[in-house]
Amino acid sequence: MKKIIFVFITLFFSCLSSAANVMPADRTIANQVGQLVDQSVSEKMQQCLGAGELSSNGCMAYGSNAYANAFSRAGYSYRDTIVKAATDANFMVNYNALRIDAFFMPTIAALKSEDGTNLLVKLKVIKNSDIETIRKGFSVRNSNHSGQGIEGMRR
Repeated sequence: MKKIIFVFITLFFSCLSSAANVMPADRTIANQVGQLVDQSVSEKMQQCLGAGELSSNGCMAYGSNAYANAFSRAGYSYRDTIVKAATDANFMVNYNALRIDAFFMPTIAALKSEDGTNLLVKLKVIKNSDIETIRKGFSVRNSNHSGQGIEGMRR
């Protein structure tokens, strides 16, 4: 019951707030967000692959969407969090140290392909204006243009 009240209060105040709410580098909070991830996302990604709907990297956008929804349910902005990680080395160091940077991996993979990038924008996980910032911050190369994948974290 306390968890339901907490989620309700968090959602209520997140709806009232127009300011971005970046998820702090905190293992307890990350675990709470992780528990809110829709577990059917793996099935959706497998269906995407099996049906040839998108490239293998493109299908990862569905994982990003599941994380974005979980962040939102917990009162945080996935978009603002990944943009902060891409532009703030200290923030990303803390995420890496706590091993909670896995939240970003589906988005990084999806950004390696045009179809994944387009789906991320269509699902409103990120905005068009975020694409280059995130690619640069995470050293992502669009495989449609360079033939290369993730070069590694810049930090």
